[in-house]
Amino acid sequence: MYEVIAMTESKSAREHDFDQPRSDVVFSLRDGFVWASWPGAIASVRLGSQKSVTAVMLDFLAQCDLGDRLTNASDVTKRSAG
Repeated sequence: MYEVIAMTESKSAREHDFDQPRSDVVFSLRDGFVWASWPGAIASVRLGSQKSVTAVMLDFLAQCDLGDRLTNASDVTKRSAG
């Protein structure tokens, strides 16, 4: 499981205290674009506009939720049948 820490222009990924245990990925919003960086990395990756990345992230979260619900429903069915 990944912890997501959203960062804004006021605190960039480079200003983040990476000595503390945090997430595997850091998202930053700069000039309307979402960037991803990782602790210890010197570069960031531009993911796209805030609008497009938000849409993709929401879709991803919905798919994760559906997968969890289907997995849990399958587990319940197996327990009630056994």
